[in-house]
Amino acid sequence: MKSRIKKRNLFIDSRKAILILCGELFVVAAALILTVLALSLSRVEGQDMTVVLQSTEFERSEVFKNLVQERLDDIVKNSRLKSNFERNGKFYGRKIVDLAEYINEGKISGKQKNSVGYYLEDLIRWSRKGLVYKYLDDDVVSAESDMPKSYEKGNLVIDGDEIDLKEEYYPARGRALFDYVNSSYNRSDLLNLLEASLLKIGEDEQDYRELSTELKGSKTNVRFFIEDYADKNTYSNVDKEEFKENDTIRTYGRYLILDSRSLEYESNMRVTDAYLYNLITKFSEDFDGNYYIEFGIDTDYPVVDSFSAARDQYYEYRPRIQASVMAAGFLLLLTLGVLVLLTVTAGKETADPDEEIKLLGFDRIKTEIAGLFFGSVVLFGSKYLIQKVYEYRNIPELSVAVAGVGTALIMLVFIMGFLSLVRRVKAGTLYEDSFLNWFLLKCRYISETGTIMQNGTLILIEIFAVFTLFVGMNAALVYRAFETEELIWWIILFILDVIIVIYFMNHAMQRKRILHGVQEMSEGHLEDGIDDSWMTADNAQLARAINTMSVGLKKALKSSIKTEKLRADLITNVSHDIKTPLTSIINYVDLLKRLNLKEPEAQEYLRILEQKSSRLKTLTEDLVEASKIESGNISLEMTKLGFGMIVSQMEGEIYERFEASGLELVTTLPNKELYISADGRRLFRVLDNIYNNVAKYAMPDTRVYADLKEDDGKAVFSLKNISKQALNIDASELTERFIRGDVSRSTEGSGLGLSIAENLTKLQGGDFRIYLDGDLFKVTISFDLYREPETEGDTGNEKA
Repeated sequence: MKSRIKKRNLFIDSRKAILILCGELFVVAAALILTVLALSLSRVEGQDMTVVLQSTEFERSEVFKNLVQERLDDIVKNSRLKSNFERNGKFYGRKIVDLAEYINEGKISGKQKNSVGYYLEDLIRWSRKGLVYKYLDDDVVSAESDMPKSYEKGNLVIDGDEIDLKEEYYPARGRALFDYVNSSYNRSDLLNLLEASLLKIGEDEQDYRELSTELKGSKTNVRFFIEDYADKNTYSNVDKEEFKENDTIRTYGRYLILDSRSLEYESNMRVTDAYLYNLITKFSEDFDGNYYIEFGIDTDYPVVDSFSAARDQYYEYRPRIQASVMAAGFLLLLTLGVLVLLTVTAGKETADPDEEIKLLGFDRIKTEIAGLFFGSVVLFGSKYLIQKVYEYRNIPELSVAVAGVGTALIMLVFIMGFLSLVRRVKAGTLYEDSFLNWFLLKCRYISETGTIMQNGTLILIEIFAVFTLFVGMNAALVYRAFETEELIWWIILFILDVIIVIYFMNHAMQRKRILHGVQEMSEGHLEDGIDDSWMTADNAQLARAINTMSVGLKKALKSSIKTEKLRADLITNVSHDIKTPLTSIINYVDLLKRLNLKEPEAQEYLRILEQKSSRLKTLTEDLVEASKIESGNISLEMTKLGFGMIVSQMEGEIYERFEASGLELVTTLPNKELYISADGRRLFRVLDNIYNNVAKYAMPDTRVYADLKEDDGKAVFSLKNISKQALNIDASELTERFIRGDVSRSTEGSGLGLSIAENLTKLQGGDFRIYLDGDLFKVTISFDLYREPETEGDTGNEKA
C-alpha cells in the first residue's frame, strides 16, 4: 500500500512539474513573439504594435499622423533656416549676423544691433576650422585642448584675460573682436558669444543643406507653400503662384491649410488640436504671427521617401502583427489555463477534496516578506528586462535571447510566488503567518495579561516599534528605488529583508530546538538539557525555565528509582526471609502426613496447612521472579524452539486442571512447525502463567481457544476465553503487578502472573498484548520466525 502511495505522489509531482514547464514554455514563446514583433516594428518609423493595429488604412493610422507632424516640424525648421540664410530665395553669405541676437533669439536679421556682427559666410567657414587661442605668455593651443575654462551655473565661461584669440575672420566693420569691449560685454563675454555662435551656426548650416535637399519636390511626396505676410517672402517646393491660384493643394490625398490672421484651418488629416496649437506657436515666433500655410501629401506616392517606405512597411507588417498577436494571446490563454490547473492542485498530492494542504518551507515565511520579495523580483526584473531588450534592439539575436531567458526566470519566480500564495490561502495561513496577525495577537496578549518586560517597558511598544520599523524601511526603500531607478536601493532592500528573514528563521529554529528538547525530555532523556547560549532573550529565558524543570524532573526520577530499588530489595529480602521458615513448615506438614493421623479434624487442618503453604510458596517464587526480571538480574538461554511443540506440552500439563474447571480446550496448530528463537524454560513459564490465568478466571463449562499461526514473518499465538465476570478495567492494567481481574479477590492468585508473562516475553524479543471486550479475554504472544544464519560456505554455494 505504501509503495502505491509513493508512486501516486511521484505521478502528482511529475504532473505539476510538466504543468509548470508548459507554463514557462508558453510564456517564453509569447514573449519571444512579442519581442520579435517589437524589433520588426522598430523599422516602421519606430512605432509599436498597438499603433500599427489601430487602423487598416495607412493614411488614417497613427504612423501616418506622426510622420506628418514630424515633416511639418522639419518644414517649420527649414523655413526658419531659409529666412536666416537666404535673400530672395537664394543663399546670401554677406548677410550680417549679430552674435547676441543669433544666440538669444535664433534670428539673423542682417543688421548689427547690440553686440558684434560677422558675415554669415565668414562664420560658416570659421566654424569648420575651429577657434584657435593662445596664452598671453605661451604657444598657440586649440580651443578644444587646454584652453583655460571655468563653469558657472552650467554655462561655459572662457577667461579672456589670460588668453588671446587668433582671429581668422574679422567682424563686418573691420575692427578686431576685442575692440568691441564695452560696459555690456567684456573679453570673456565676447569670446563666449563667438564660440557659441560658431557651434550653433555649424549645426544650422548642416541642417539647412540637408532639409533643403530632402524637401525638394523631386525628393519627397510632401508639398508645401508658406507665405510670410510681413516681409512678403514665400517658401515652397512647388511652383508658388500656380500652387496657390489653382487650388492645387486640394488635389492631393491629404492636405492642411492654415491662415494665422483668421486662425482658421482646413484639413482632411488626423492632426490633433494640441499639435496645431504648437505649430501655430512655432510659426508665430519665426514669422511674427503673420503667415499662410498650405501643406499636402501626394498619396499616390510617386517618389520614394519616408512616407512611401512607411506605407510599404505598414502593409507588409500589419498582417504579420495580427497573426503574431493572436498567437501570443493564445499562448497567454494556455498559460492562464496552466495557472488554473496549478491553482487547483497546489498543496495536494491526491484528488481527495478532504486532503490536508501541504505547505513548503518557504510558505512559513511571513506573508509580507514573501510578498515583498516576489513582488520586487517580478516588478524590478520585468523593468530591467524591458530596458535590456530595448538596449540590445540593434542586435536582434542578443535581444531575443535576453527576452527568452529573462522571461523564463521571471515567470519561474512568479509561479513560485503565486503557488505559495495559493497554498497559504487554501491552508488558511495567509493571514495567520503575517506580521499583522503576529502584531495583533501580541497586542491582545498584552491587553489580556498586562505582561511587562524586565526593563519595565511594555512588550506592546517593542512589537509596535519592530513592526513599524520593518514596514517603514521597506516602503521607503521601495519608493526610493522606483524614484531613482538605481540598483543600489534594490540591493539594500534585498539585504535588509534577507537579514530579517534570517532573524526570524533563527528565531523559528530556536523554538524548534526548544520543542525538540521538550520532546526528548518527555521520552526520558533528561541528561543534556537545552543549550541556550546562542538563543535570543525570550527563547533563552524559556529554555532556562525548561532546563530548570528538567533538573527537577531528574531529581524526582532519581528519587523514584531509588525508592523502586529499595522496594525491590525489600521484596527480595522478605521473600528470602519467608522462604526459609516456609520450607520448614512444608517439611513439617509432610512429616505430619506420614504419621497417619486418624482424627478427621486433624486431617482437615493438615490439608488446609498444605494448601496454604503451597500457595505461599508460589507467591514467594513469583515475587522473587518478578524482582529478578525488574532488576535485570536474569539470564536467558536463547535457542531454536518449535513453538507448536511448546504449546502441545502446555496443553498436556494443563489438561487436568481445565477438566476440573469444566473448560474445553480447543487448540489449532499449523501444519508445519513454527520455529522461533527463545529460552525454552522462560517461554514455558509464560504459557503456564496465561493458561493458569484462564483456568482461574474463565467461566466454567465454556470453551477456551488456543491458536498458533504464521503472520507476516511472525509466529503468533493467541488464547481467548469467556471470563466469569465482566472486566471493567483497561487491558494494560492487567499486566501491572498485584492487579487482578477478580476485584473481590475471592479466587486464588498473586496478581503477578500476567506481569511476569509480559516481561519475560519482551525480554525474549516478543510482543505481548491483551484485548478485552466485555467478558471476552484474549491474550496474544508473537515472536519473529527463526532464520538460519548464513555461513561463508553457504554463501559460496549459492553464488556457485
